[in-house]
Amino acid sequence: LSDVQLQHNQLTGRIPAQLRYLSKLRNLNLSHNELSGPIPLELNSLGEIQHIVLENNRLSDKLRFQMLLRMRRPRIDVRT
Repeated sequence: LSDVQLQHNQLTGRIPAQLRYLSKLRNLNLSHNELSGPIPLELNSLGEIQHIVLENNRLSDKLRFQMLLRMRRPRIDVRT
């Protein structure tokens, strides 16, 4: 699985840390939902990830997550 596109699905709750097991994931779009809480730092271990789109949710710690991810892979596009 390389692409997860779940935008505009009225998803609620937290982003599951178990997404880290999708080792081939390149694109993750969870934007325009009702997700809340911190962004799981486990997502930082996604070795193939290129785009993470989390905008228009109720997430916390967005800046810290962006900084950690960009320090590891500066070319990644993270929109929160």
